[in-house]
Amino acid sequence: MLRSSTICSLGFIFVACGVGDPGRRVTHEVQPLQARRPASEEFSGALESLKWRRLAMLDENGQMDPLGMTRARSERKVNVDFAETTDGAGIGNLSWTERGPDNIGGRSRALIIHPTITSRMYAAGVGGGVWRSDDSGASWYPLADFMGNLSVCSLAFDPSNPNRIYAGTGEGYGNIDAIRGEGIWTSVDGGATWAQLPSTAAWQRANRIAVNPIVPSTIFAATNQGLRRSTDGGATWTTVQSGNSYQVLIDPTNANRMVCHYLTAQTHRIAFSTDSGVTWADSAGGFSTATRIEMAFATSVSGRIYASVDGGDVWRSDDAGANWTMRSSGQISSGQWWYNNAVWVDPTNSSWLLIGAQDLFRSSDGGQTFTKIGDGGANQQTPHSDVHAFTAHPDYNGTTNRIVYTCTDGGVYRASDIRTATTSSGWSRLDNQFRTVQYYGVAGHSSGRLVGGTQDNGSHMIEFGDQFAELYIGGDGANSQIDPGDPDYIWGSYQWSRIHRSTDGGQTGAQIVTGLSEVGAAGGGNFIAPLVSSRFNPNVLYAGALSLWRCSNAKGSTPSWTSIKSPIGSAISAIAVSPNSSNTVWVGHNNGRIFRTSNALGSNPSWTEVDLSNQIPNSTITRILIDRSTTSEVLIARAGFNSTNLWRTTDAGVSFTDVTGAGATALPSAPLRGIAQHPSLAGRYYVATEVGVFGTSDDCQTWSGSNDGPADVACYDITFLHGSNTLLVGTHGRGMWTTEINEPQATSFGVGCPGTNGVPVLTASDPRIGIGCTITGSNMPANGNVWIVQGLSRSTWNGAPLPFDLTPFQAPGCSLRVRPDIVRDGFTDGAGNYVATMPIAANTALIGMRFYMQAFPGDPTVNMFGRTASNGVDLLIGN
Repeated sequence: MLRSSTICSLGFIFVACGVGDPGRRVTHEVQPLQARRPASEEFSGALESLKWRRLAMLDENGQMDPLGMTRARSERKVNVDFAETTDGAGIGNLSWTERGPDNIGGRSRALIIHPTITSRMYAAGVGGGVWRSDDSGASWYPLADFMGNLSVCSLAFDPSNPNRIYAGTGEGYGNIDAIRGEGIWTSVDGGATWAQLPSTAAWQRANRIAVNPIVPSTIFAATNQGLRRSTDGGATWTTVQSGNSYQVLIDPTNANRMVCHYLTAQTHRIAFSTDSGVTWADSAGGFSTATRIEMAFATSVSGRIYASVDGGDVWRSDDAGANWTMRSSGQISSGQWWYNNAVWVDPTNSSWLLIGAQDLFRSSDGGQTFTKIGDGGANQQTPHSDVHAFTAHPDYNGTTNRIVYTCTDGGVYRASDIRTATTSSGWSRLDNQFRTVQYYGVAGHSSGRLVGGTQDNGSHMIEFGDQFAELYIGGDGANSQIDPGDPDYIWGSYQWSRIHRSTDGGQTGAQIVTGLSEVGAAGGGNFIAPLVSSRFNPNVLYAGALSLWRCSNAKGSTPSWTSIKSPIGSAISAIAVSPNSSNTVWVGHNNGRIFRTSNALGSNPSWTEVDLSNQIPNSTITRILIDRSTTSEVLIARAGFNSTNLWRTTDAGVSFTDVTGAGATALPSAPLRGIAQHPSLAGRYYVATEVGVFGTSDDCQTWSGSNDGPADVACYDITFLHGSNTLLVGTHGRGMWTTEINEPQATSFGVGCPGTNGVPVLTASDPRIGIGCTITGSNMPANGNVWIVQGLSRSTWNGAPLPFDLTPFQAPGCSLRVRPDIVRDGFTDGAGNYVATMPIAANTALIGMRFYMQAFPGDPTVNMFGRTASNGVDLLIGN
């Protein structure tokens, strides 16, 4: 037998074998002709997206609990803390892999730059928390993962200490999206760690933060509950201006002068202060508006402020906000001023200013005329549409440094010279590793091909091993599907059921809506409408609008659609197809009603309404899953911050049972957006919620979450890659993630040969990445030597089959059962027991791999070989 005294970690062995991500390398081409939204939808997406998202927040009474998110996050923490001691349905610490995209950023509303270390930047992702760059935006990494669920919309430095950062949460620029944040969070170490300001915990939206540069303990926060002022660093606050406050600014030339924008009695107004925000008065000048106002001080002219007002009007004040005059009217077009409105004034020359709306405009004559300098779309070099903020380089001087950054729905962009930038030149994208894309739907194939639809960043494809996304349809992507047998066939949808298809693996795409008459807003469906494919027959697609539509030739030259379920007055919100039959289909509606059919492929399918007794409260049905083993068992997920959001029937809808669990192992009271079932392991289900991913390994009796991977970010879709055990999650703010669900196993095989203490027995605990396993031997001679054989095969060794009879080696009745790749020396204790820990690297590539072990204790009185043999142990590495 070969022997080696080398002690080699298991992780090293497997890495040396060349384990890596499969998948092909793809090119990263920009497709400008497909990146822009259709002109007819230019201004509708933002509002409709918020309306759709809000549907999932409403309970059966059409109400949204104002404390729902806070309670759900608290329940999540209890669950995750408890789950640290449990298996987690195969989702373990260190098991997640981030899949990108690395080349497309998501919506960002704030950017700040360190005043002296100018390569250090911080950006706010509205669904993905705070991000930092240490190389001027060339690359990014996330901070405060457990703020990931929060919409971070404002950032500010302490002017006296740039290591102290304030982050305001809650995106408060559209009343329809009344999702609360959790006040203001602070960092005192440059973003490495964060803590909530306790005095702000009940704040729903902190839209803007301003810190007095002379007395930095004086802080202002524009919140939906008024303009707040603190004089003790945020320990306590006083409301100094009532109404819903959107913006607060301090004059950079005189810290006593301030302006704010607030909403009262459905009218947006400007107020000003001359005593450092102690008292406020409404501005004169006659303008008020029905929607949002944005302002910016002109540093080069004392008291000068510009304002961008609804309708494309630009106003100016030369007395620090007391009085205003119009500079121009209607030159800038946008249908969603409430959503995107931003102003910047050149600090060296007040004649130069920028207005960000749907597109980006520049003026060189003090706001009298404007030129468009940015109108890009997803995955383009010029700024993405929907501009939210501007930040100048700290060393901006108007001559040798004219660098300005802008935050958009597509991440962060840089103009190397803001005075010369145009719609076709002068801009750089700064989205490398700024993984803040907001997914609505995702799908994947075992080849490693992933597809997904996103908020305002199109539908795209990503390959394992390459986190760059290939955009093939622009605008707002939605649900996506991929052919289980041929991953070149990809289906997705755009706003209101505009179904599209790619036949070349996501390189190009085109709409396929022949016969689908309910396309577009006029069709009455949901903005993000359900689209599912049949795993049993990928030629069959189902799409939900007001009616249910079927396509039976999805891979044909001209796919066409037929209505197979009539409208009921409420849009279809969820569709499920049995994985074993294209005929068995369930649908759910916005009003909570549920229907099923067993002849969906028929010319006139018959539908049966289930749950007529309303066992499931009638909030929006968000997702349905039909069990892979029987069509009678179905899981139903519903909307709202409720404690009963997941239900199951085992009798095809005759009765339903709440399966959200109880106590510390219950699902949080949060909207459920996705359900997945493990393709082979019994009792394993996984759900995507507004506060992260949760799994069960005991058939929905208990649930567990994780602080690893996507953590507590909002998760909008969850599914297994076709033909694999890899779970795919689409988050709404932190991109795509995967984890391979292989639960660890340690199984005995064969039997040992007897020695002086009986037959030696070898056992092992379940092997997990990052943890390892414990090897235990018993029935061995006391205080003796033992060989532990470890190998990657139990079938052959040097061309000979295993087990290998050791009788020729003077060990009759004993067998070698494991290929001896490594042999370790060890010793038993006084009771004849052997215990050792086997480390396993924290490497997700090891998940699902097997290795084998066998013990050979020294026992010289038993045979001429001087050793006996134990049974073998088959070890499968898991999460």
